Amino acid sequence: VLLHQTDGGGLCGWAPFATAAARSGVPSVALDLCGYGETVCAPTAMGDVVTQVRLAARLARERLGTRRIVLVGASMGGSQTVRAVAQGFRADGWVDVSGPGEWLGDTLLDLAPRVGPTRESLKVAVPFGWSCKFTPEYVPDAMTAP
Repeated sequence: VLLHQTDGGGLCGWAPFATAAARSGVPSVALDLCGYGETVCAPTAMGDVVTQVRLAARLARERLGTRRIVLVGASMGGSQTVRAVAQGFRADGWVDVSGPGEWLGDTLLDLAPRVGPTRESLKVAVPFGWSCKFTPEYVPDAMTAP
């Protein structure tokens, strides 16, 4: 599950990585977090990163057949990754790429005791010079899905 940075590109920033990962047999779901891109969420869902990540993980499991879920976040998405794991999302692994030390009132260092180590490490190569040249799939009313 790929969580984006705040530069306005939203999930499009993950397009080259998601494409390269898919070519290597690693499926992914990139999402626009509430308040970014074309995602529309109820005001109560804006800071609820766990619900957003759970929905993306469910989509990965149901549509892509994924058994393990790894959260990967860049910048804001990195901080949101740490917040989601600290708030109870059970990930098989997680990566925070340059996330700010504080997000939405949470100091990530204070969350460290709630974020345990994972069993495996992940090595990736990220291509540069990309643009969003794919049409994302939209899941209507995802935030209200059971």
